[in-house]
Parts: sequence; C-alpha cells; structure tokens
Amino acid sequence: MKHILAIDGGGIRGIIPAIVCRAIENWSGSRICELFDLLAGTSTGGILALGFSVPPDGIDAKKLVEIYELYGPKIFGGPRHFFNRLRRPKYSTKGLEEVLSMYFGETRLSQAIVEVLVTSYDIERRRPRVLKRWRAQSDHTQDCLMKEAGRATSAAPTYFSPARVGERAVVDGGIFSNNPATLALAEAKRLWPGEEILLVSLGTGSLEQPILFQDAQDWGLVRWGVPILDCVFDGVSDSTHYALQYLLSAKTYVRFQCKLGEASEQIDDVSPRNIVALKKIGEDLVNDKRHEISQLVTTLVRPRHPGS
Repeated sequence: MKHILAIDGGGIRGIIPAIVCRAIENWSGSRICELFDLLAGTSTGGILALGFSVPPDGIDAKKLVEIYELYGPKIFGGPRHFFNRLRRPKYSTKGLEEVLSMYFGETRLSQAIVEVLVTSYDIERRRPRVLKRWRAQSDHTQDCLMKEAGRATSAAPTYFSPARVGERAVVDGGIFSNNPATLALAEAKRLWPGEEILLVSLGTGSLEQPILFQDAQDWGLVRWGVPILDCVFDGVSDSTHYALQYLLSAKTYVRFQCKLGEASEQIDDVSPRNIVALKKIGEDLVNDKRHEISQLVTTLVRPRHPGS
C-alpha cells in the first residue's frame, strides 16, 4: 500500500494541518517523510509538503508549527494602504521569500527525500503548472529551488505578486486545486500503477461566515475582490472532498477538516489572538479525532508487505 498525504491551502490557517501532522509524528515516533510515499500541497499546504521533504530527514512538524507562530507576522507584514492595494498586491513578497530561504536554502526540488508535488497556475500559458520531484529528477529543465516552488504555490492573487519559475509566471494553485487530493491520487496511480492507495487529506478549516444577499447584491469588482477568491478556494476544496468520498472507500480515504469557530477565516490574520485561536482549533481537532488519528497511525506504521 502506498501512503499519500495531501494538504489544502489556507495561509496562516495552515497551522491547523501542521498540528495534525505533529500529532501523527508524536504518536507514531516517525517523521511524516517516513510515513508517506507522496506529499502534495497547495499554497501553505505546499510549503508544508516541501518542508516535510527537505533532506536529509525532513523538517519535523513541531518546527513547522512554529513557523506560523514566529514568522506569520513577517510573511503577512506591513499591508499596503487600501488605495495602493487597488493597484498592487496587499503584501510585499520580501518577508515570504526570506522565510522560504531560511528553511529551504539552495535545496532543489529534485533533492526531495520523498515524492512531492505542489500546485501553481501558469498565467501566461493559462494552464495548471504542477511542480513534481520525479519530473525534476528526469528533466533538469523542470527542476527548481524548493524556495522557488514554495513561492510559486503561495502566490495568492491580490495578496502577493506572481512568482517566476524558470521562464514561467505563476500564481497560487488554489485557483484550480486548493485541495490537491485528487491530483495526488492521480499522481500516485501514475507512479505506482496497480498499487493500493491510502489517501490522507488535511483541511485548513472550512468557511462558515455567510455572505448575506443584502450585503452582496450591490457589490462590484472592488468589493468582490477578496470574497470571491475565498469562495473559489473553499468551493474547490469541498467539491474535491465530495467526489473522493464516492470514488474511494472509508478504508482508503481519510479527511480531517474542522470549522473555524472563533478563529478568523482570513488567510492573513496573523494577530496573536487569532494564532492562539487557530492553535486551539488544531488541538481540538486532534482531540476530537483522536480515535481516527490513532487508527490511521496504526495503519501508517504497519508493515506494508509480508515480512517487511
């Protein structure tokens, strides 16, 4: 059986799946890169997937949780004035790029210690651009630095400017695959035809705050700018989960998702209060799903072949 992990996008809300991964590592006594054969992620989930695959041993989940606490305000720091944001992205990329350089250095995608893929969208060719380890290893023109892949997958429109990967200009893959679980499943089938697949999908909290008709009926381009992006990201994630529930059995597909409750839905709310709230939601999710996570860990650490 091949083990696949897919992690949604969601900005600072990525602390939630990071906490779930921390529990998996703590309960199993193994790193994520030792438990899974393929890691897939979009945006913040892509950064986590890359982090887990950094040589020589992957970054442990505990340290990745700390990234959000320590560097969230640096990544989403100093938003531009409202009127400047009408013409330019909300944030400079300087903080994000510094953090990515700090954790990934000059490591290349081809050097990942486990199969990994992260999503992005090519705005010049107008098509998805999925960055993959196996492709980077087989074709050097498809290789890039991990920090470039992280920058590409997290270039959320209106928040950050597009990124360059080679000669291509790309933005956040969330616009077509905020939940990359179906892409991960397809990639696993391509890499390991005939193998049984266990797919684990981690969400970053579902949106619950309604957009009221009386508020939205007169919205135009400016007012819909950010809400429509949130709707696209959340809708794509939910529709992916809906399809996979019917395509796969409960034994081969597991998703951990939660409501955001008191936490902000905004992907860039890095206030101390919100980070504390997001951590609590992640920890509550682990406690609420303790039995399911325990069962998953048992499956992940079980020998996959007789005598192995």
